[in-house]
Amino acid sequence: MTYKSGVKESEGVFRDGRPDGHWATWHRDGSKAGEADFRDGRPVGAFTTWHANGQKSADGRFADGGAEGEFTLWDRAGRRRMLVRFTKGQVTHTQAWDERGREVTDPEQFEQQRGYLDGEPNTLLTLLILMAGGAR
Repeated sequence: MTYKSGVKESEGVFRDGRPDGHWATWHRDGSKAGEADFRDGRPVGAFTTWHANGQKSADGRFADGGAEGEFTLWDRAGRRRMLVRFTKGQVTHTQAWDERGREVTDPEQFEQQRGYLDGEPNTLLTLLILMAGGAR
């Protein structure tokens, strides 16, 4: 698939209408947006996504069809903003930091940290978060 400008948006294979094998996505400017592997439409193994400026935006892994271990999310400046820990696909721990690196404990401020992507869309990261059960 490509953007209207002709820049490649994603590359991967569908089997029976579901993603299968290695997938890669790119931002509109052509910089790499993410890489992940799928089997029978479900993410498997490690994934990594990047902001358009090249800073890592997220990483984590999937095992047995669900999110497993730590998913870490960073802002465009490279600051860690959120950590979500999964066990067998279930969220067991969440932690967030503000732009100054201070841990966020207030529930309202925690919700605000979900804007860590700074309004920069990343279709692969969005897909993976939805498949992980919507990290909260």
